[in-house]
Amino acid sequence: MVDGRTLGETLRATREQQKLTIEEIADRTKVRAEYLEALEEERYQMLPAKTYVTSFIRSYARFLGIDEQEALRLYYQEKTDGVEVEDLWADEVEPERRPSRVAWIAIGIGSLTVIVALLFFLLRKAP
Repeated sequence: MVDGRTLGETLRATREQQKLTIEEIADRTKVRAEYLEALEEERYQMLPAKTYVTSFIRSYARFLGIDEQEALRLYYQEKTDGVEVEDLWADEVEPERRPSRVAWIAIGIGSLTVIVALLFFLLRKAP
């Protein structure tokens, strides 16, 4: 990723040097071919949310043997019009935490227990 090339130029040149097609890489990385093409052509507006793009860049770079952090640095530098980004992860948002499946099962069992206890209590007092 030297020579002042952009991320897209670097990805394309490395892929072509390894004589790989977009389709081969899409099949192996499970990233859609149109997203890989958008990265190579620097059509970033065609890509989905930032979290996905970060994952796509990592997967593509890793597959080609390119330093993932350097690929991400180039992407963020291009996205911020050449302004150096000190912390690439500063605006990353933690995914929303949701109760786990075990928690939902426990809530369900607890609710069912309360309902059964209430029914037992109410039916026991009935004449």
